[in-house]
Amino acid sequence: MEHIYNIAKFVHVISFVFMSIPLFNLIIVNERALMGPSLNYETDRYFENIIKRGAIRCFVFQWTVFISGVIILTLGPGLTAIWTNWVLTVKTLILLLLMSLLSYVHFSVQPKIEKLLVSLSPGQPAPEDLSVKLVPF
Repeated sequence: MEHIYNIAKFVHVISFVFMSIPLFNLIIVNERALMGPSLNYETDRYFENIIKRGAIRCFVFQWTVFISGVIILTLGPGLTAIWTNWVLTVKTLILLLLMSLLSYVHFSVQPKIEKLLVSLSPGQPAPEDLSVKLVPF
């Protein structure tokens, strides 16, 4: 059992580290703002593909962190430690928040962006009302 516990801890830490990769991808995509507000189809498509493909990996890393955390708690102090240890409570709530935010972006925001990009082609100028459609508020 100790081997399983140690393996679960290793997988937990490694998955947490790999979870940061999509965050760094979003930072890179944020650099798109430096290119100005005009549409550059190839660049925008490239960045959207980074976000879209990174979300699936991030879901895998998040679920791996969650499952390995449950295994660690089950083999260690027990699942009740989530409620008795405030650090574990906060970490669990943060993970659930991250999973919720990623789900919202992946299943709600991303399809709207994809729908807009599909309606465009590389040589075609962007419609004037495109920026209005992208801003949800």
